[in-house]
Amino acid sequence: MQTRFTSITAQPTAMALAILSLASALPSAMAQQSAEESQRIEVTGSIIRRSVSNEAALPVTSIKATEMEARGNTELKDFMLELPQANSLGSNQGTAGPMTSLRGFGPMRTLTLLNGRRLAKEPLTNQYVSVNVIPRMALSRADILRDGASSSYGSDAMGGVQAFY
Repeated sequence: MQTRFTSITAQPTAMALAILSLASALPSAMAQQSAEESQRIEVTGSIIRRSVSNEAALPVTSIKATEMEARGNTELKDFMLELPQANSLGSNQGTAGPMTSLRGFGPMRTLTLLNGRRLAKEPLTNQYVSVNVIPRMALSRADILRDGASSSYGSDAMGGVQAFY
């Protein structure tokens, strides 16, 4: 007859190691299953064409070309200043034209889009876009997002977005 000398802790240790090895394999198997399921992906600040007026629950003012013509403004700046949330900071020396600011955040925090694309900022002092470089007669409509949209457009849109089409 043979005598076996086994430790009291050997069997529980072997059992615990077996359970731990199974438990460590389980999360990787679950990760493979969840990776196969489709997930919603949201891209912000992209160049995908979309209209500002299609956004849900955002305060957007949309004005058509006929209404702009009926108001009789010769410059786009004058049209923008009729909106209650816009103000003009005038034009300083060395700047290309008048600056518009939505919600008082300054012209650097007002994003200007033309046909869904950002306009280049003035390379001089205040880094802004002069709306007078856009001919009013060439526009079909203007959408003004009167609230901050920095989560969608970046920090340029903290004051709002003025989109011209």
